[in-house]
Amino acid sequence: MTDHELFAREHEFAKELSEIESQITKLNKREIELNQLLDKCQSKRWIRANNVTLDDITISGSLADSIARKVPNDMPYFTVVNQFKDWMQKNDIRTRYFEWNKRIYNRLEFYESNRLPSRRVARIEDVPGYVEI
Repeated sequence: MTDHELFAREHEFAKELSEIESQITKLNKREIELNQLLDKCQSKRWIRANNVTLDDITISGSLADSIARKVPNDMPYFTVVNQFKDWMQKNDIRTRYFEWNKRIYNRLEFYESNRLPSRRVARIEDVPGYVEI
């Protein structure tokens, strides 16, 4: 092959790679959108199936400050989930669930495993009556 032919082939390959990268970018963006929509649907379905209300959930201090909800006056701002767990145990919190970083988790599962459950069951914003200020 001549230098001119090699240059032409190089240009073809670069152009095709650019087109593929563009398609991949669009597909990655769509994948993210679909995962978010799926997460939202699964969250709403789980909340309905389990009749979850805000009263069933202990809201962490960081979120409690920013939603229209009555929270205990002594609830501090938690930076570590285990601090929140210790506070819930000290205050004999018996709700079925708790919120951490806007996700709902099973409280007893958390107490038993002593770590944040890997299975997030739902999103707090999907619970009926949730209003963020």
